[in-house]
Amino acid sequence: MSHQPVDVTVNISLSALFGRPPIIHLRDCDVTEPNIVDDENLTPEGVKDQSNETTSRICAFVAAIRLHVILEVCFIYLSAVSIDIDVI
Repeated sequence: MSHQPVDVTVNISLSALFGRPPIIHLRDCDVTEPNIVDDENLTPEGVKDQSNETTSRICAFVAAIRLHVILEVCFIYLSAVSIDIDVI
């Protein structure tokens, strides 16, 4: 099944909010991270260079995806720790 990055980030955010394990894991996501380039620089011929004086608007979205990768690793670690505590 193909999951979009937005699906995964919403899933992880809601898991953090409600204290539940995520249903979708990033290892199940088979799409690549988007290019950091604005839509007006995308053409049928390819991608035009992003001017250096402006930061792409998608940069914040990519940063949020990367932060959710870290958050998911924290969930995995905390889940493993809670299972070990329950066994003791």
